[in-house]
Amino acid sequence: MIMDPHKELGMHPRPRDLSMLHLQPYHRSSVVWDAGGGDNLRSRRRNPNSVRLPQLHPRMVRILTDLRFDGVSRLTGIQIDWSLITALIERWRPETHTFHLPIGECTISLQDVSVLLGLRIDGPAVIGVTAVDDGWANLIEHIFGANPVSPTPGASGLVGGRLKFTWLNSVFSSLPNDASDMELRQYTQSYLLQLIGGILFTDHSGGQVHCMYIPLIQDLDYCGKLSWGSAVLAYLYRELCKSCKKDKEETAGCILLLQLWAWSRLHTLAPVPRGPSLNNPQIWDNHPGPHGLRWCAHLSFTDSDILHELLVLILIRWIYWIT
Repeated sequence: MIMDPHKELGMHPRPRDLSMLHLQPYHRSSVVWDAGGGDNLRSRRRNPNSVRLPQLHPRMVRILTDLRFDGVSRLTGIQIDWSLITALIERWRPETHTFHLPIGECTISLQDVSVLLGLRIDGPAVIGVTAVDDGWANLIEHIFGANPVSPTPGASGLVGGRLKFTWLNSVFSSLPNDASDMELRQYTQSYLLQLIGGILFTDHSGGQVHCMYIPLIQDLDYCGKLSWGSAVLAYLYRELCKSCKKDKEETAGCILLLQLWAWSRLHTLAPVPRGPSLNNPQIWDNHPGPHGLRWCAHLSFTDSDILHELLVLILIRWIYWIT
């Protein structure tokens, strides 16, 4: 507790020295101090829900494992705690790219990305183009064998430079057991795009993925060599810096990584796994996975879900007033 030197029992709820925190007037925490807090942040893709993804097939396991995307694929059943996410973002400082907590400053590292999600953190950087000379439709047709542009108004799978998930699901609804190697590759590429756009690099467009990721999954051998973990962390940093502004109502980025990091590092906020794993053992055949899999089970909180969310907000915001 920081005591006011001019008043014995007074508390100073704001930072005393704003020389480094020069963005404080625009930070969400100023709303917490002035008005007692705001509404929870939200995302167009609220949860990394496996129901929205194409159905996994046993033949995909080897490919996803070689690409190091098997961990993310197995974590799609975890529900996002938006009260916890909001409380963390209120503690994020864009000046230092760290969370300011009573115990000190801390942040998400590349090691966390590797351990929690299993993504590759070495290799070539994830870079590409935001437009192609022949147009995205021709490239998509070359890779997937179907053109997303429809002559029927409103039926096109392309919206500007973004590809709809609904179009991908309509073209690749399921993978038959007797599928050819080409069909397996196309189905896996469709699945990867939905993992990328729906979990790893979420934005504010809803059920769409930017076409700039399509060339990166065109060659699966090259895709498996890229440092996807580094790109996910950098993208999350950028979105946290945007979301911590007081006029923002939505957040984006790999929220799954942020929550798993909080559960791993802030143990008092983490649920306790109860019961058997919900990780589809028939598909993965007990294949080892990242540390985040420990929460792919029935989770138990000390209190009910609603009370837990309230306590998280009250606890973190109470810290603001005493630090």
